[in-house]
Amino acid sequence: VKGAADFLISVMPVLFVAPAVKVLEYWGIIAPNAGAILVIVVFTTGAVFGISGLLTKWLMGKGGKKNG
Repeated sequence: VKGAADFLISVMPVLFVAPAVKVLEYWGIIAPNAGAILVIVVFTTGAVFGISGLLTKWLMGKGGKKNG
């Protein structure tokens, strides 16, 4: 795990610099909709967290009954 983590940390700048440059390049187009984009990102992130948590809880309960 440590080897994979070290690799991912070493390439992290490469993964984030290009998208950040494109956001800055197109900021004039993005800016008028930045509020809506932020609301969508926050909502969808919360929805993914919630659904993932409920699904994990359901699967763990289902597995626990089988093994118990």
